[in-house]
Amino acid sequence: MKNTKLIVIIAILVLIPLSWYKMYSDSAEKEKEYNIYLTEARKKSEMGLVSAADSYYEAANKLYTSYDILIEQLQMYLDNEQPGSFAKKTEEVIKKYPKKIKAYEMLAEYYKSTGQYKEIYVLNDRVSKYKLSSKVIDELCREFENEYTYATACSYYSVGEFYNGYAIVQNKEGMYGYVNGIGELSLSCQYLDANPFNSDGLAGVTDFKGKSYIISNSGEKKYVDPEKRDIKELGYICYGRFSVKLDDKYYISDLNFNFSEKSYEFIATHDGKLAAAYDSGEWFFVNEKGERVSNKVYEYIKLDEKGIAFVNDRAFVKVDGKYIMIDSNENQIGKESFEDVYPFFGQAEASVKINNLWGYVDVNGTITIEPQYLDARPFAYGYAAVNKDGVWMYINSENEPTITGEFTDAKEVSGYMTAFTYIDGRWKLLKLIKYNH
Repeated sequence: MKNTKLIVIIAILVLIPLSWYKMYSDSAEKEKEYNIYLTEARKKSEMGLVSAADSYYEAANKLYTSYDILIEQLQMYLDNEQPGSFAKKTEEVIKKYPKKIKAYEMLAEYYKSTGQYKEIYVLNDRVSKYKLSSKVIDELCREFENEYTYATACSYYSVGEFYNGYAIVQNKEGMYGYVNGIGELSLSCQYLDANPFNSDGLAGVTDFKGKSYIISNSGEKKYVDPEKRDIKELGYICYGRFSVKLDDKYYISDLNFNFSEKSYEFIATHDGKLAAAYDSGEWFFVNEKGERVSNKVYEYIKLDEKGIAFVNDRAFVKVDGKYIMIDSNENQIGKESFEDVYPFFGQAEASVKINNLWGYVDVNGTITIEPQYLDARPFAYGYAAVNKDGVWMYINSENEPTITGEFTDAKEVSGYMTAFTYIDGRWKLLKLIKYNH
């Protein structure tokens, strides 16, 4: 028994070194084979023999998987102009190593070289998912932040601004409908007249039969005049009130179609405090009952597309042939006067015309961009459309060109970072790919 144990011990002592030797020998052979494959892969790559190089890289990868060698293989595809193989292999590498950044960066640079700017932002979303950081991708995103595409099947003869997620559009037959912020037709062009939707999703429309009523943003009829009067026009609905036209006179109405006692030749949208009105050659302001709030009269009061005069508690009124800025107490703001204006759109600057050129003014009446453009629209969401030398483009608050193209007209940018631009005889919806990918 003692002899048997001794034999076993001796065998173990002999076999262990032998196994170590074999393992070392196998490892050395494997590494030698690996290096041969890499050497051949690099040679074939330099010769432009992509298939052969690829085979050697794949053989090497089966022996040892190295991220650096995979990156080298990807570069081989690029050096030999094999975009299909590069894209496919890059996705494989990213799937295997989702938290290593180099393959993402190579793919982003590839997208830049091929003009696939939208894909850079899609890739950036994937990088952000894993909380990775990359100066390369960040710089590319900044470089192409003003690149755009056009919404498909979104081309109209006339368009309005985006309010509360929708814009009014007009087809070639002159009928009005609505599109959403990314250019999808929400309600077909079926109305003779239409107003923007309010924050409650309500809008006044006039149908093809000449009937006026209030609809929801799904097109459902929500409010009608119980007396079935021959209402010719409904205004924008604000704080439950809107203007109505009946028998060539305008009234202020609530949602139950209870009209104000006062009526005028025209009443604009009541903003919860004031509405602009016109009668007997004079413009003035009225309260919710239609009563004049002061004795002040004006030659004209500028309105936005919703018919609202005051935005940011500021309105532009015409006095002695020039526009001045006032607050809701009808006090003048600033000392400047203007030949023409586009009212404020949100919180940013309004556009104003001085000495036949357009610039920008803030709510304090201070000129922020000196007049220099042939035409200009107010700032919205960091962009403003301007006409320079007969061509429209967009600038930022630093007066730097941003979105450019062969636009013959342009509207304000929406909260969806889209904008209607006039090109090739139609209004088309431009979509900034940074925000729409």
